[in-house]
Amino acid sequence: MMIIQSVSVFRGGEWKDLFEYNVQVDMDRVQDASMVQFDMGSPVEVMVKKNNGTIHEVDIRSAGK
Repeated sequence: MMIIQSVSVFRGGEWKDLFEYNVQVDMDRVQDASMVQFDMGSPVEVMVKKNNGTIHEVDIRSAGK
């Protein structure tokens, strides 16, 4: 399993690397993607780095309850 992106969040004066889950998306044309989970109880900066190639699109969404 290859992790496609590396994701970090900046909060409290430091960057924290997150654990990336490898997931499959678009069941009509299956593609690998990365998913991370982190607390958004306060403002954060998010850094997404693709480990191979170019990023064409990024969706950052809350789980929303």
